[in-house]
Amino acid sequence: MTLFGHFWRTLDFSSLQMHNSQMSDDNTQRIEKLESHVAHLEHQVEQLNDVVVEQGKLLDKLRKEVQRLSGSLQTLELERVRSNVQKPPHYQ
Repeated sequence: MTLFGHFWRTLDFSSLQMHNSQMSDDNTQRIEKLESHVAHLEHQVEQLNDVVVEQGKLLDKLRKEVQRLSGSLQTLELERVRSNVQKPPHYQ
């Protein structure tokens, strides 16, 4: 018998096929797990984006309210200053 013939007979192809099958199953499970994680992360990103959009709307609303209140305070302060200014007697 030749060396090649001896080598060929000692190879166990069924164990190689089982090993490949097991690796394929492991890889499939890993891919499915990764896909599940990605789907979960995509859902979280969508939820966070919705929160950011709502916070942006609230920020705009609050910014406008602060501007309005600031304008009101300036008007009140100007009226207070004008009311405290004494007119000279010849203007009365």
